[in-house]
This record gives sequence, structure tokens and C-alpha cells, in this order.
Amino acid sequence: GEWKLLDNLEDGSLELYNLEDDPEEMYNIADDYPVRVVEMKRMLDEWKEANDAKGIKENPDFRSDI
Repeated sequence: GEWKLLDNLEDGSLELYNLEDDPEEMYNIADDYPVRVVEMKRMLDEWKEANDAKGIKENPDFRSDI
């Protein structure tokens, strides 16, 4: 489809892009289309549940100082 929703698991933020108008994903338009974001997030959550998708876990070896 022309729409892409990014669910940033690290901070819980959502990004929405119209790939037809913005194929380089330069402009997050989530604030302009809140209803579409809610609907796509609901669809994503349903897909995750149906497919037993796992979330992310914190990497205990991560070092932000390097």
C-alpha cells in the first residue's frame, strides 16, 4: 500500500509515511493523520497477537559510550 506505519519499540513513538508522495520517508505525517495512525496501529497489534510476535528486549551488553 501507499502508507507505512513505523512503531518505534524503543520509545513507543509512531511514524506515518505516504510512500507514494514521500518514497524516501523524509516527512513523518503522523500528526496530520491521527485516525489513520490509530487504525494502522490497531491492525499492527492484531497482527502481532495473531502471529505471536515478540517485542524487543534490552541488550545487557549495550554500551552507549562507544
